[in-house]
Amino acid sequence: PDGVDCSGLVQQALAVEGIALRRDTDLQREQGEAVKFAAREAGDLVFWPGHVGLLLDGDRLCHANAHWMAVVTEPLADVMARAGSDEPVVRRYR
Repeated sequence: PDGVDCSGLVQQALAVEGIALRRDTDLQREQGEAVKFAAREAGDLVFWPGHVGLLLDGDRLCHANAHWMAVVTEPLADVMARAGSDEPVVRRYR
């Protein structure tokens, strides 16, 4: 009733597709197949320390986040600029 966080959002999204994903971001990051950032595609998860989002295509991310205090879809480049860290980790779950 109070909302959803980033890891809960992607856990539920993948559950709809029959993919079991652990609950917390650090545990989710251990699952799936590593993908090079340049090879990312729709359905991949993108991870930063303590955050995760679902790629809708190579350049748009759906994620629950504290910046907007909501679930939003926005350009991946905008999220990366705010993260201000190294290139994110991409994982594929199929």
